[in-house]
Amino acid sequence: MKSLTVKEMTQLGLLMAMVLVMAWVPYLGYISIGPISVTLIHIPVLIAGLLFGVKGGALTGLTFGISSMMIAMIRPAAVTDVLFVHPLASVLPRILFGVIAGLGKPLLKGNPKKSIQILWCIGATLIHTVMVMSALYLVHFSKLSELGLVTSGMGITAFVFGFIGVALIEGIVGGVIASMAYGLLKKQVR
Repeated sequence: MKSLTVKEMTQLGLLMAMVLVMAWVPYLGYISIGPISVTLIHIPVLIAGLLFGVKGGALTGLTFGISSMMIAMIRPAAVTDVLFVHPLASVLPRILFGVIAGLGKPLLKGNPKKSIQILWCIGATLIHTVMVMSALYLVHFSKLSELGLVTSGMGITAFVFGFIGVALIEGIVGGVIASMAYGLLKKQVR
């Protein structure tokens, strides 16, 4: 990645700041519905990845992960939020999500179709959900059992795919918004 201009660094910093604002303002980045939180905070990570590639996506993903861990420590809203105190469940999947979002930059550079951008964002969001839920299952199986979210016979696949519906909603909403923002910001970044 070439070095960023001052304008690009500012835009990347603003996307990272958006993650922090969405994390700390209740019901802006995380919307609690029963035992889970629907996430909208992934949208700036998608935008950063598409605009700035792997490094920009990873930095914004790191911001997402650390803020997620901090919220889990300080102000958990849903019952499962406390499980995100562990960095393998909160930080690592979010960094990898930023990397995956950033891998879309060279792919989408020559293909400006909105439908391809939206599909990339949906796919990245689904992969993010699989990574986060897999990490939760591996790190917190006993706590998930106590909460009644996992039974002793339930495998990781059944647990993860229980959240795919929420991930599809997050992916579609995030994909549409990130694609629109990418189209607007792409013209200004270069």
